[in-house]
Amino acid sequence: MKGLISLLLGLLCGTDLGAQVTFARTFGGPLEDGGYGIAINSNGHYVGVGYTGSFSVGASDAFLVCVNALGSWQWQRTYGGVDADALRDIAWFGPEGYAVGYTKSQPDGKYRGWLLALDTFGDTLFTRCYEAPGWMWLSGIVAEPSGLYLCGTLYDSLGVPRGVVLHTDFQGQIIWEYRHPNAGLLESSFEDITVVADTLLATVGQGLENEPQGLLCILRKGQPHAIRSEIIGLPQVEESLTGVSFDGTKVWFCGGGVNAAIKKKTPVVGYLSPFGSGYYLANYFFSNQYDNVYTKIYCFGNDDYYVTGKSHFLDANFRAAILLKYVDDNLQWGVNIGYHLSEGFNAAYEMLPTSDGGIITVGEFSGPGPGLRALLFWKVDDAGQAAPHQATVSLETPAQEPCTVMPASDGLILKCGTLGSGSQGEVMDIIGRRAYSFNLINETEMIWIPENRIPKVGIIIVRGKEGYYTTKYILP
Repeated sequence: MKGLISLLLGLLCGTDLGAQVTFARTFGGPLEDGGYGIAINSNGHYVGVGYTGSFSVGASDAFLVCVNALGSWQWQRTYGGVDADALRDIAWFGPEGYAVGYTKSQPDGKYRGWLLALDTFGDTLFTRCYEAPGWMWLSGIVAEPSGLYLCGTLYDSLGVPRGVVLHTDFQGQIIWEYRHPNAGLLESSFEDITVVADTLLATVGQGLENEPQGLLCILRKGQPHAIRSEIIGLPQVEESLTGVSFDGTKVWFCGGGVNAAIKKKTPVVGYLSPFGSGYYLANYFFSNQYDNVYTKIYCFGNDDYYVTGKSHFLDANFRAAILLKYVDDNLQWGVNIGYHLSEGFNAAYEMLPTSDGGIITVGEFSGPGPGLRALLFWKVDDAGQAAPHQATVSLETPAQEPCTVMPASDGLILKCGTLGSGSQGEVMDIIGRRAYSFNLINETEMIWIPENRIPKVGIIIVRGKEGYYTTKYILP
């Protein structure tokens, strides 16, 4: 098994109740890694699935990491071939797990929908590929006694994208298939799926009319057709739905939109009743928060719900992972995690309730950790508070453009613009240990760092008179 690095990350800020995390752990290597889906296995451990560029055979491989209730590493696995492969969601049923995504590691170079079955230790029980006339990928799964329900997108024989739902047995054999007819639409896609009561399914995604809008479909579990297909959208706003949840009464959905008029991204939350003589759509709103997108929603009745997502705060160049709790549509608390690297990418993509009343999420983190990006596990308790004994690491907050790193025969040359005398700086390795520090006596634009003080992968933070300069680097 290849190397693994785990890092305890610090908080940047919380809202309302001063919410904090109980733990945050990152897993990965020197390149890009991340998580999209999470499930709890039959041992009570949490399994996150996503992608890895650090440990891959090809462009990327499927990445699975298992942690216990304290966030401690249990095992990790990679699966894939010579091209791009990834897993987008996972569900557990009895002693077995079922993960879905896509694989491009085929001789013809086409994307295929991918189902992977595994045991509690991450060992493969079987894999199955699903083909379409064009490309196909799967992004959501639920497992229940009648089998597996998978959702995703395929390109038909005319090259038109269509949302697809597959009902399979526990060996991945297709029982029925539903393809969205695209009636009144140019194209469609599905991102997430959930079971509604005993007889229905709900799946969400995007439909393209004159502009992209959210798409929600209600299907009967026993038949390959929809009994309701609903376009969710507001005029002059481009929307996409990525999360769906059922609270016992209503089907809730979430996603994000882009309002071209005000040039900002805004979250989408709403619900649809699948019962009674008709359907109704209500509580559809756009937040006034800056540049936020919600990715998944989890409901627990009485109009109370959690959402995961990603956010650009004010005019910062980084994106934070966010987790928020709403009660009766009122924000109870919000917590975020991230690092102020220039254009740092952080996101929480999916969540689960935990046995102690908390919430655990999986996503991506870009900061002083394993590399360019890492798979992130992140847990809070029900009040958004940290355990009293939990330690955190305080991270710097750079405010300027990244430095330019130029390799030299005897070290690194760092160019950051005119820094001014009295400026300070440090070089940190990928787990936050200081490898080198320096003070500038005279005005300069160039800094030399000796070869024997440079880690292979690391962060350079320079504190100049006008602010902070930060860069992340990987040496060849």
